Amino acid sequence: MIDSKKTYTVGISSYWGTLTPPLQHLAAGDVVISQQFESLIRRNERGIIEPLAAKTWEFSADRLTLRFKIDTSRRFSDGSYLRAVDFKKAWEEGLKMTPISSNSSLSDGLANVKGFARFNETKEIAGVRAIGEDVLELELAKPVRMFLEYLAGQRFSVYKISAGNIIGTGAYILQEKDQVLTLTPNPYYAEGVPQLTNVKIVVALPPVAPDKLKSGEIDALLMA
Repeated sequence: MIDSKKTYTVGISSYWGTLTPPLQHLAAGDVVISQQFESLIRRNERGIIEPLAAKTWEFSADRLTLRFKIDTSRRFSDGSYLRAVDFKKAWEEGLKMTPISSNSSLSDGLANVKGFARFNETKEIAGVRAIGEDVLELELAKPVRMFLEYLAGQRFSVYKISAGNIIGTGAYILQEKDQVLTLTPNPYYAEGVPQLTNVKIVVALPPVAPDKLKSGEIDALLMA
């Protein structure tokens, strides 16, 4: 039985690194930031791609245009509603950031989109278009068989800057201090208040994680 007043401490096998979606490149980091940020689509437990921030998607007959219908009922943790343009802004701002890994930010996926080659000059990707509030359209330079798999990655999650903080539409708001993450519920989360309302995430290295579970120092393990 879940105690709503208790703080649950969850261990993860390694440090998660940055909490900024376009810069994330670690398995543990992907698991962690998925608690705050949402991508258009995701892989479920069976490995099947399913909707997340996009309700539906479809390719054109020539496989060159991919159109997503955005779930505009979703809200950021500042109360603002999600719009198609938020994805375009998040990706383009992410490309301007200095990568912290050899597999640089969003480039692997967006390199296939028309206009990417001129991004350093134009500062936007012409092939990523927000049409009205709820349609995001991507025009590819050529058909890419695995393109959806890119978009299911956490680095393609939507985010925005609010009061100097990076915020998302996911279940929690993440705050880090001394390599301890405190998770508090996003009061505007589309799927309601999560069952666990007081959560901390800490590093629990595999050699010591079982002992930490037995002693009660941590209540659960997140596998990355």
